[in-house]
Amino acid sequence: MHSAGSAYGLGAANGVMQYLEEHRIGYDTGYAIVPLVAQSDIYDLSVGKGSAAVMHVMDFCLEEYIQYMQEHPHVALFQDGQLKYEIVRQYVGDADSFDILVTGRAKRYVSSLDNMGGVITVFEY
Repeated sequence: MHSAGSAYGLGAANGVMQYLEEHRIGYDTGYAIVPLVAQSDIYDLSVGKGSAAVMHVMDFCLEEYIQYMQEHPHVALFQDGQLKYEIVRQYVGDADSFDILVTGRAKRYVSSLDNMGGVITVFEY
């Protein structure tokens, strides 16, 4: 089972474990049957609120979002007719260092590596 982490994600396997326990499915220790669920959590990746907003609007999981950003490296998200987020992905490969172009108009920004050779910068306006 894979979850996105946070307090809710950490408990994602609880229902599966309960089902397995109720149906006596699991590893037999000789004393009890222990339900086993393989689970991994990615705890709140630092992709920024803008990335989360795009993923919500486009109904993307993280992998789909990264693929979309590879194909469309500049995305703007508007709220009530105003620019809210601007997301830019730049390919950096395995460079030891790189420059990030920052606009002076943004209130704040966060950059994170996408583990696919790119850095994604989310600007909030």
